[in-house]
Amino acid sequence: MFNNLPSFSLPKPLLQQSRPANVSHVFSGSQMAGLGVLFIPKVTGKVRITFSCLITVSNTSVPQIIGVYGTGPAPTIGAALVGIATSGFRAVNLAGGAFAVLMSSDIVSLTVGDTYWFDYQVSGGGTLGINNNTIVFDETYN
Repeated sequence: MFNNLPSFSLPKPLLQQSRPANVSHVFSGSQMAGLGVLFIPKVTGKVRITFSCLITVSNTSVPQIIGVYGTGPAPTIGAALVGIATSGFRAVNLAGGAFAVLMSSDIVSLTVGDTYWFDYQVSGGGTLGINNNTIVFDETYN
């Protein structure tokens, strides 16, 4: 009964795990963390980014960390702020200690085939470590 139906398969969406190097930097003012992680949407341009790490702060200032993405060259550590802020990546009030972080955000309007970078904007002062990084990019159909 269904023998004459054409066969087809859906294109495979982006599913990527990245483990960027640890970051340890003396931040002054507002700067980029320089993770250097790249991703390319393949099918829909709707990508969920999940980020986990251990953040250490060795001072008493209160830094703010915001996940951002953009196109073009990925920012380097200590570079001036660039990028588009994601809605779900914000860690604040991290004064003097270590904090396990797990955050997720959906970005729904990326251009299929374009190369994007993901990084953190860091505001505040003192030495900040971003360690044991795992970033997952999961493109969705809905």
